[in-house]
Amino acid sequence: MKIKRNVSSSRRKNRKKHFTASSSERRIRMTCPLSTELREKYNVRRLPVIAEDEVKVLRGKFKKSEGKVLSVYRKKYSITIENVQKTKKNGEQVQIPVHPNKCLITKLKLTKSRERILARKNRLRGKKVKSTKEQKIDSKMTEAQTLKPYLDCIRKTLESAICLQNFASQVVERHNKPEVEAQTSKELLGNKVVISRTENERVCIESSINSTRISISLKNSDDLETILTKKFMRFMTIRAEKFFILRRKAVEGYDISLLITNTHTEEMYKHKLIDFVIEFMKSIDSEINKMKLHVNQRARVVAVQFLEQFK
Repeated sequence: MKIKRNVSSSRRKNRKKHFTASSSERRIRMTCPLSTELREKYNVRRLPVIAEDEVKVLRGKFKKSEGKVLSVYRKKYSITIENVQKTKKNGEQVQIPVHPNKCLITKLKLTKSRERILARKNRLRGKKVKSTKEQKIDSKMTEAQTLKPYLDCIRKTLESAICLQNFASQVVERHNKPEVEAQTSKELLGNKVVISRTENERVCIESSINSTRISISLKNSDDLETILTKKFMRFMTIRAEKFFILRRKAVEGYDISLLITNTHTEEMYKHKLIDFVIEFMKSIDSEINKMKLHVNQRARVVAVQFLEQFK
């Protein structure tokens, strides 16, 4: 028994509707299922495929092939994928068209229109999907939250360590030398405090009666970060005089060192000095991250230019 009177069961009429469909109708028909991870993340089962999506072929001759979608050809209900191609007799590489129903989307290219579609679909289900901008803000927030306890611990330790007074040298008459540097009398030195965030990222605070030395070791998670840190620290130490409390040479095992004496605490506010140290650490971390991203972008461009000659 026919249930829907408006829908024809005629093969002829269905084929005619399929091949004379408009571009907007073809877009809806050319949908791909999302991978399990994307379904859980966006709470959506299928989406119309677009160029620059990453897909995996599930059926056919090119089964298990993965690659980026190069083009979407709605007129023939097909898409071309980066690694799905064949070689002609003359050696030329030709892309093989694949039907979207045979593919699974493994990575989405998030555009503004796609974000609106996901938001609309999830609004109907009572859920909210965050945009790329919100996701970037969240990642920065989580990074800041992991850094905050580390910096708070350093701040509290510095508040206790920077209690300095004018104290003449016990070795040289009429001289006032930083005891943390001279280390002539052990009774004038405080206990060394090392605060670690990771194995490489740590701060060493050495205090004495008239001076405090702060040695900072940055994260240096890979070789590129190590090189960038050395270059950046060299740039800073050359200009040490302009920073007043920056040492020209770092303590062995650390990337950079600061020296605060009683003259600094007499001329400047103590809380301002501590704020400067904390902001200095934050800015160094962000600057090295920016430099790393810039170098990676440049390396990607150079690699693409180099590999173009082998096409």
